[in-house]
Amino acid sequence: MKVENKTTQQVSKVNTNQSEARKVRLKEASENFEAIFLNFMLKSMMKISDDKNSIFGGDNFGGDVLDGIFFLEISKHLAKNGKFGIAEMIYKELEARDSKVENLNKQSEGVKKDFKTLQKNEANARKENIKKFLIQRYGVSLVDRIKKFDEIIKKASAEFNVPEELIKAVIAVESSGNVFAVSPKGAKGLMQLVDSTAEFVGVKNVWHPAENIYGGVKYLRYLLDRFNGDLKLALAGYNAGPENVEKFGGIPPFPETIEYVGKVMRYLKLFEENKTVFEDGK
Repeated sequence: MKVENKTTQQVSKVNTNQSEARKVRLKEASENFEAIFLNFMLKSMMKISDDKNSIFGGDNFGGDVLDGIFFLEISKHLAKNGKFGIAEMIYKELEARDSKVENLNKQSEGVKKDFKTLQKNEANARKENIKKFLIQRYGVSLVDRIKKFDEIIKKASAEFNVPEELIKAVIAVESSGNVFAVSPKGAKGLMQLVDSTAEFVGVKNVWHPAENIYGGVKYLRYLLDRFNGDLKLALAGYNAGPENVEKFGGIPPFPETIEYVGKVMRYLKLFEENKTVFEDGK
């Protein structure tokens, strides 16, 4: 708190100094304007009162220059001492306008601050709505279940060069984050590995979260390479087997596989667009 108060005082002092400096500049500008006006007025008076139009002798060498310097210095002196009040009048007008500009700037900063607050509140509300949607749909937060495996997912993602959001999307569709999920076809664990796939990728214990995720991601990498980086074909291969993808020359016409690919792609988009939903304290 003491540090914050000290910072606030320093900022206030800087603002005060800037304001005082601005007033000094306005005063100088006002006096200079009055001096120019008085200089012009004195020269005009000399023209009316004296045909020679000179104090130091217009015919003498440098007389006109000396006249100019004399009138200018007299004008500056009169303006600085406020004998006519023109500078003061100009200063008050400029100060009033400067204050209006300063107030507008302050209001503008306030509007910007309020707008940023609204944006932040809107973003937070959006995150909460996404969480509520997932909780309503699955009963327990899918986000919280998958979040427990964040570190494993990050490491597997880095090792096999598979996006974290894709891994989360596959886990969401395959098991909804249930470590002990078993399908009617005997697929097991978070990424639903059948025995033959588990053996292929070297998984010994399908119930171990790290082994299961590493095995599933390794298999995804294998499929992505096999289908030249085509994500939809790789997902179809994950669900129906790569042989069926090659047999049909694309996504097999199985309703389950078509639905599976669509689901994973939707979850992938959801996770990509809402990464901060998975972050603590945000």
